Amino acid sequence: LTDHHLPNKSLPRADVILNPNRRDDPYPNKDLAGVGVAYKLVEKLSSHFPDLEPDNYLDLVAIGTVGDVVPLLGENRFLVSRGLSRLNQNRRQGLLSLLLAAGLTPTKVSAADIAYQISPRLNAPGRLDSADLSLELIINPDPQQTGYLAQKLEILNQRRKEKTARVINAVSKKLPEKSSLPPLLFAADETYHPGIVGIAAGHFTDRYHRPTIIGTIQGPVTTASCRSIPGFNILEALHRFQDHLIQYGGHSKAAGFNTPTATLALLESGLIE
Repeated sequence: LTDHHLPNKSLPRADVILNPNRRDDPYPNKDLAGVGVAYKLVEKLSSHFPDLEPDNYLDLVAIGTVGDVVPLLGENRFLVSRGLSRLNQNRRQGLLSLLLAAGLTPTKVSAADIAYQISPRLNAPGRLDSADLSLELIINPDPQQTGYLAQKLEILNQRRKEKTARVINAVSKKLPEKSSLPPLLFAADETYHPGIVGIAAGHFTDRYHRPTIIGTIQGPVTTASCRSIPGFNILEALHRFQDHLIQYGGHSKAAGFNTPTATLALLESGLIE
């Protein structure tokens, strides 16, 4: 298993768990994205399997690192820089089709393009249905098929934008005036799409510079996504209320949890205090 989130006290049963945020892991870069951890595994395996070339995956490492919103410092910055160079060489047909469908210049892709154009399109199928469509796009070498898949991602991304706008508008109507906003924003409703709440939370965090939690009420259980700001570790905040949570995880700036719907008011008041 590979991961980069802060692990709970009990680890899953596995022969090997590779995670720089394990308490017993000495790796110095604790801010690797999930794709960065996977890349380090490929690097190590390549010393045993000569046909495995880690550089072939650097374009995906760049996309995953920027898309995961980890700090672009140190090793992360180095990996993204190298990955952008490879991405701009257009060696992967699926990504080339995606760039063209998004209206990007295939030889001038930047980190900002990844953040605002590429990642949202690749994430859209997983948020609304299944991520298999994005995987098929990435691994398919046929230009005709990847062109078709890229257009499907365009349609899903537009649908994702519309659903996100509806959630943002609904939450905005519940918020008080800006001068009266609490230090942490919290909203939950049955109508909020579970694949969208994380994006919506990020919108309000950026707009008001406040930690934001938005949840989808699904009967007795509510599933929520959290986004935070520098100086407020949202995962540590959730840890203080772990007795009220069914499950939670993430890192300092982004996390998620499941909680009994009956405890929402208690959780909201406790986190705001």
